[in-house]
Amino acid sequence: MRTSGTGSAVRTLLALLLCPLLSGCGEGFHNAPLQRAEVRGRVVGADPALASVTALVEDNGGDRDAGVSDDGSAAPLTTGVDAEGRFVLHDVPATRLTLYVVGSPGRAAHLTLDAPGGQVTDVGDVVLELAASLTVRVVDPAGSPVSGAEVRVDDTPFDRLATDATGSITYGPLAPGCYRVRARADTFEDVDVSACVAAGQALQLTLTLPLDD
Repeated sequence: MRTSGTGSAVRTLLALLLCPLLSGCGEGFHNAPLQRAEVRGRVVGADPALASVTALVEDNGGDRDAGVSDDGSAAPLTTGVDAEGRFVLHDVPATRLTLYVVGSPGRAAHLTLDAPGGQVTDVGDVVLELAASLTVRVVDPAGSPVSGAEVRVDDTPFDRLATDATGSITYGPLAPGCYRVRARADTFEDVDVSACVAAGQALQLTLTLPLDD
């Protein structure tokens, strides 16, 4: 019995459309679209000219970076807000992530959520809190400043920053909470501590780097 060319073409088209949604379609197909998600919401009281929303994704080392690219390296997942404070983050990895929200120079917020693959997650209204700042001063065992030391504050979108001539660097605006602070410099051992900041607080933190034997 002959099969019409039209019927065969229709079946082939349906197979191509459905195969990415099913398992066992062969090595030529990938389920990548279901491994990404979309996150949206509204930042209450945000300044559209300054506000930003960043998705921080936990990497294999247990740290949170601003996204993960296809090759496994950190990639920014940041967006702004519209005039009403609304935001949409497209192509977010389908996993547990932290949203770090800067609404203005003095207000920020962060929240943790699960982003299911192939779905839109609406976090609703994000209420900003009075932001804090954290100044980290890095010194050697004798108390002298270590300039050029690399300092990182986890669970924030801020890049790894280097200390100035006084051994200091300031991070902000920081949403109230506890953060992992790490410092490293050549010829010294790394230091890893936890620091907690309250709303409106300007915290000063001194880290002493032991000499690397």
